[in-house]
Amino acid sequence: VRYPCVLFQDGRFHMWYRGRRGLQAEIGYAHSGDGRSWQRHDKNPVLTCDAASHWDRGQLECPSVIRHGNNYRMWYTGFDWKTWRIGHAESKNGVRWEKTTENPVLLAEPATAWDMHHVQSPCVIPTPEGYRMWYAGMHGTQVQIGTAVSTDGKTWAPDSRNPVVTPRTRGWDSHQVDLPS
Repeated sequence: VRYPCVLFQDGRFHMWYRGRRGLQAEIGYAHSGDGRSWQRHDKNPVLTCDAASHWDRGQLECPSVIRHGNNYRMWYTGFDWKTWRIGHAESKNGVRWEKTTENPVLLAEPATAWDMHHVQSPCVIPTPEGYRMWYAGMHGTQVQIGTAVSTDGKTWAPDSRNPVVTPRTRGWDSHQVDLPS
């Protein structure tokens, strides 16, 4: 179990997380009244890999979930055994998810960009204009954090000043910065 995303909603804690069976990683759900004792959903995983879509057929991880009106929205990392990309799914109850047809919603940039190899680990918050995402991007072996904005949560415009957080030249975070939250 890795990369949890926790919401407190309607007097309960809700958690989405990555679980793994061999090489296959998918997203599960659990809930709690006190934040310490968790009840896993009996039909986990709640978001699964999709062999037909190809872009997320290998692994799913790093869910970022928000409540939007009466629905839930999730952005997550999908992997096809070659490239990490960011996808989007929606749910009425936080358990039954439908991936949107626009997937993947954020791709690695062109060959000269700081995130040309992978984009992953989304963290999304609502804003008055729509949504803002922070995410990790990889170029070679260097992992950095960038940001993007969207009015609908499906079409994203990366910030022209990306990356916004980079590894330092020395110190504990000199190799990579990743997993924004």
